[in-house]
Amino acid sequence: MQPPTISSLLTTHSNSCEITFLAYGFQIRGREKAIVRRHSREHEKWSDHTRILPPLKVGDHVYVQNLVGNHPKKWERGGVITELRQFHQYVVRIDGSSRVTLKNRQYLRKFSPFKKPS
Repeated sequence: MQPPTISSLLTTHSNSCEITFLAYGFQIRGREKAIVRRHSREHEKWSDHTRILPPLKVGDHVYVQNLVGNHPKKWERGGVITELRQFHQYVVRIDGSSRVTLKNRQYLRKFSPFKKPS
């Protein structure tokens, strides 16, 4: 029995690499298709339960949602919008402490302040 030649080894190796590469390519395309289908299905679910919040203006009175502490998700602080930023971000001056904080629109709820009748 003769030992294999170098050229025969190279062609065999390159053919097996091509087959492996093609199989891997088909596997990647299948995964991409599955991701696209899953993303479109999830997008429909997200769209059912979301809404676009109206933009706020400078000077609007808002409640700020508490995100930390013993009572997260409670609307316990009030403030005034002092600046608008990109991507639904607002700079809010908190009532009482006069601290300035940066909040996204989803954590702000507009309200009309109570005015004493004269």
